Amino acid sequence: IFTGRAEDSWIETSADLYSLFISYDLGFATLESGTSYTDYELAFDLGFGVPLAPGLNVSLINQSSFPTETFNQELRLVSNNEGGLNWIVGAFYTDATIDSDIELFFTPDLGGALPPLLDDLGTIDSESYSLFGEVSKDFLDGFMTGLIGVRYFEDDRSARGTSLLTGVIPGMSETFDSVNPRFNLAIRPFEDGMLFVDITKGFRSGTIQTPGQALLPSLVGIDTGIVIDPDELWTYELGAKWSLADGAFIVDAAVYFTDWSDIQIPFDAVGTGLVSVMNGGDAEITGLDLGIVWLTPIEGLSFQATANFNDTEIVKSDAALAATLPTLAEGSMIPGVPETSYFLAGDYHRPLGSTGFDLYGQLSYAYRDEQIDLASGIVSDDIENLGLRVGVERDSWELYLFGDNLTDNRGPSVAALTTVQTPYPRRIGLQLNYRFD
Repeated sequence: IFTGRAEDSWIETSADLYSLFISYDLGFATLESGTSYTDYELAFDLGFGVPLAPGLNVSLINQSSFPTETFNQELRLVSNNEGGLNWIVGAFYTDATIDSDIELFFTPDLGGALPPLLDDLGTIDSESYSLFGEVSKDFLDGFMTGLIGVRYFEDDRSARGTSLLTGVIPGMSETFDSVNPRFNLAIRPFEDGMLFVDITKGFRSGTIQTPGQALLPSLVGIDTGIVIDPDELWTYELGAKWSLADGAFIVDAAVYFTDWSDIQIPFDAVGTGLVSVMNGGDAEITGLDLGIVWLTPIEGLSFQATANFNDTEIVKSDAALAATLPTLAEGSMIPGVPETSYFLAGDYHRPLGSTGFDLYGQLSYAYRDEQIDLASGIVSDDIENLGLRVGVERDSWELYLFGDNLTDNRGPSVAALTTVQTPYPRRIGLQLNYRFD
């Protein structure tokens, strides 16, 4: 139905971030406090052409804004590593408010605007906390280290507002909670090598969406509901870390398998720019991580390479959602996840004689494989980024001449109704840093 975005459409984001970190040594342990506050807003005005008949067109306009305020506070008590026993206990608290103002209406080419199709004002409050602890112990003179950790998470969410469709939205509340354990076993069969097994559970809290976000998918037979359940995953990892040739080479490698269930999938059901969310299915991910660092015989010169390979598959999918978005059909790869990515870099860092300055230079190349776009099914181009950074450092001061995306790679194209990630155009500039030690 829709012919594409209007040329005068726009999307704008803004954010103010404040943070404070305090650390105090108690002798037997270190007390750490992290406090942050974020004021963020997403706003957009998107227009889509709709041909009704030859020579007769209207535009569907989505004018929406989503201001968000978030306060975070974390307290941690970290042991000071005595006798091969390490532990950490802590608590994390978040208080967040998300306001939404969503309006959809048609504008004929002849001018003016028709009454709105959707006009929702809503607020979601989220007050969450988590309690966590972790303990690790060396055995057999450091040959083996075992670790057990657990995190309890609880999120109390409430929603209220008004809707053109239903009038005043009755206040709704929901509590999401989860117990997330972690198990790790590391062995050191040789002085310069380590093997490890890691098993971890991950959790993402559920949410409450507006009646408008639930209504639009129902027009094409997709039942999302107002309350979106949490999704969770279990990851099983087997890895190794090795130092070779008297430390000249450092190698990291790991294989992993992730079982992801009840995935929260954001999607635009009818192409209006209004995103709905639903629990859309299950997926599995099998992957390989590799990393190599080479400290060359030339003083100050080193090379590094990292790579990731993924095989992803949607093993269970909501039939109605997959009928609208074939990219979510069972057996498909997960949209937005590249199969291959890697990073190569050469670094040079050494003193400039007796001047007190250090010379630093880095040449890097990053590659990310093609991805499938969720909404359009378009397979995006791959992305390459060639970068160069040269500068001098002295004490707490750093001055660099940098160049990012020197080949001016533009990456994926923009689909008709959704924008996929694209790199910044070529950037060349100066960067001045000062570290407050």
